[in-house]
This record gives sequence, C-alpha cells and structure tokens, in this order.
Amino acid sequence: DWFLDVNASLYGTKKGCEPLHPQYNIVSKQVELVNTALGTHQISVKAGLYKPDGSIIWEKEEATTIHANSVHRMFSIPPPEEHEGVYFLKLELEENGRPVTDNIYWLCTRPKDYRGLADLPQAKPEVKTTLQREGDLYTGTISLAADNHISFFNRVKVFDKNSGKRILPVHYSDNYITLMPGDKKEIQVEFSSLLPWDRIEIVIDSWTSERLTCPIQ
Repeated sequence: DWFLDVNASLYGTKKGCEPLHPQYNIVSKQVELVNTALGTHQISVKAGLYKPDGSIIWEKEEATTIHANSVHRMFSIPPPEEHEGVYFLKLELEENGRPVTDNIYWLCTRPKDYRGLADLPQAKPEVKTTLQREGDLYTGTISLAADNHISFFNRVKVFDKNSGKRILPVHYSDNYITLMPGDKKEIQVEFSSLLPWDRIEIVIDSWTSERLTCPIQ
C-alpha cells in the first residue's frame, strides 16, 4: 500500500492462486480441488469442521486423481449439527503422505453474522524466531504453534524497538495466520535495514491474544 505495507488481500490472492488448491464452493456446499498445473496428481483431501472452542464437529478424508488444468468436485460439507453461529472449515491436501497446502474458511449458520468471532477463547501461540543479518539484509524464520484452541488471525510486524516505528517494507512468505488446534506454521521474513541487531523487534498481533514479542535467536 502507500506505506509499503503488505495487507491481507495479497495473502488471500496468493492462497487462491496456488497451483494445487482446495476450495469450498459456498453455493453447492462442496469441496472442490483445483489444479492449474500441467501434471496429474494423486491427492488426499481432508476436511474438518471446528467449533469456536476448537473442538471438531465433523471430518472426512478422500483420495482422488486430478488432471492438469481441471477442477474436480468432491464431497459435500454438511451443516454443523447442534451448533449455531460461527464455525470453521479447514481443508488439507497431501500427496504421497506429504502436506501440500491447507485452506481455512470462517463460516456461520446465520448469513453474514460473524459477531461470534469476538467470543473466541483466548489462545497464545508458541513462537520461535531466528534472524540472520548479512550487510543490511535481514532474513529469518518465525515458527508458530497452536495449543488446543484456535489461534485466530495472527499478524506479524517488524519494528524499530527504540522509536516504535514500523520497518517497511518487509517481505513475508505468509501472514494473517489462523491456526487450528495443534497446527504449526513457518513464516519466512526478509527486509533491509541499517538498524543494528539489538533494535530489531518482531511482534505478533493476534485476534485471540495480546501482542506477543517474539524472542529472537
């Protein structure tokens, strides 16, 4: 944007443009597998519905073959039983037992009523951060791990510790991360700065936690 910051729309677009991508068709209520790559893949698709407290309502896994440049319609997602309000759908892809990607949707039994997000239980992800410097270039990895609750909408930012000002631009491999219970994610970061190592501060602003300052190794 104008301030050289990268906003959530980039990561949503990046997710939707994956060569192998699981998506939820909100009209047909079906899981669809999209392959915009040029090869054929043997894929396992897993879907899970979660309540706001992190408990699983329903899950299903199915294997399929998807050909190049095609969309394959798979199984339907049922409405949650005995639950009203906000819930979550997580889709996961595996190929030959190896995770490929995942995709998380925020859904609701009442159209456009997402007020229930304000009532998500507090959840602080476990964070580990490594950072290296070569000249003016900083590169690093931020590892996030959720407990048994949903860690919702975690946004990583980099600051000058002394002035409190953002360091911009910063290139993140991903951001605005939502973790289902037990999930782990790694984010690669890269930025240029003349600031010394001891003035670099990496924080996470989370919907379900107070601001976290990442210990840097």
